[in-house]
Amino acid sequence: MFMRKNSYLMLLFVLIILLVTLKLSDLGDISWDESVYIGMGKYLVSAGNIGLWEALRPVGLPFVLGLLWIGGLNIIYTAKLIGLLFSIGCLVMTYLLGKKLFNGKTAIISAMLLFIAPIFFINSSAVLTDIPSLFFALTSIYLFIDKKLFLAGVFAAISFLFRFPQGILFVALLISQLINKKIEKQAIWGFILTLLPFFVFNFFMYKNPFIPFTTAYEHQFNAVYSVISNTFLSYLYNLFYYPIWIIKQNILLLFSLAGIYFIIKDKNKKSNILLMVVLLFTGYFTFIINKQPRFLIIFLPYICILAAHGILQVANIINPKYLKNAFFILMIIAGVVFSYAYGDYNSIKQDKLGEEFYNFFSHNYTNMTILSTTPIPIAYSNIKMIPLYNNVDDALLIYEKEKNNVNFIMYTSEFYPCFDSLCEEKKQSLFESINNTNQLIYYKKGSQEYYLFKTYTTQ
Repeated sequence: MFMRKNSYLMLLFVLIILLVTLKLSDLGDISWDESVYIGMGKYLVSAGNIGLWEALRPVGLPFVLGLLWIGGLNIIYTAKLIGLLFSIGCLVMTYLLGKKLFNGKTAIISAMLLFIAPIFFINSSAVLTDIPSLFFALTSIYLFIDKKLFLAGVFAAISFLFRFPQGILFVALLISQLINKKIEKQAIWGFILTLLPFFVFNFFMYKNPFIPFTTAYEHQFNAVYSVISNTFLSYLYNLFYYPIWIIKQNILLLFSLAGIYFIIKDKNKKSNILLMVVLLFTGYFTFIINKQPRFLIIFLPYICILAAHGILQVANIINPKYLKNAFFILMIIAGVVFSYAYGDYNSIKQDKLGEEFYNFFSHNYTNMTILSTTPIPIAYSNIKMIPLYNNVDDALLIYEKEKNNVNFIMYTSEFYPCFDSLCEEKKQSLFESINNTNQLIYYKKGSQEYYLFKTYTTQ
């Protein structure tokens, strides 16, 4: 037993070393959303003098990034490394949760399934909220099962402060208590007391403690990421979007259905929380229009644990022993081959012209305020940015309001995708207004067109 336990831990250690080795060799370029979180971090710790702000996003990750930036560290590389540490934490917590609910064999298979899932691997060094919030969520569930309910509520709240949809986790904890006919208030108090400072912050920031939630709620229905068109198949695809993407990660995750069956069959009350989390998250993300494969991350480990349990339970049915061993070998080969054959493990890459454009203010100007149709420059430069990219209608209004209060305007041709001629006309009108009343000082064409205008306030 001692050797077997150590062998599982050794395999987990190997997974961690592999993840670190593979990701450190290719951390990828900074993306749109990553830049926003870095910009918000700068805004928080500079009291609004540098950076940008988006009310719809939670403050957990920006707060961490702001502390890194004010400490004088290279914010992009340090943030990527922090993201990688959170990913390692998720592998460890998936292992510990699988072991807590079932056994060591289930634990290591769960961690392996998560490790080779393309969507997890791609984002394992991303400066995004998915994986950090997942780490705190997994920790919350582990503490909940361990009957440390106040701390479970605290970690559930921290998870929520990193990513608002993680509030579903707290609902799952409450429903799990209802199912087990034992409601205890420690988790509720832990959740509420941890969130209290955030509501106070919102009151002073917006004069309304609920503004981030109402703004984020509207973003759930962002049509840019909708998969629905005017066909029956599109509605069907919308309904099965996440089950399809689960299978795309690894065909072995289909065994999660077997895992669910055996949990219900064996009346395993301790594992009810897994079923509740998967059901609620799948239902929520299916309901909202905004569909992105990345959203799968925050409930993927639970599916991995269910799949690992399903694989082992099916294996237990197989006899004789040599057939059981053959089954395991076949499953491992099939899982690895499927993931690497059909999964996309490529990091985000920018074209060279875009990289030059985004770095412009890190080399040429400081203490500037700019309007921008992309947030990416804020990751590289210590400037103040007023976002001009939410949608075309907002961009037109913001430009008219702020055009005499800024020093530069950064314009990218693909900042907002249009689906009709009216939108295209509005984009053209915005560009003409900017082009006709400001001095063009930079223009390059790569994957899109990059424009930089100097306003009359800086002449």
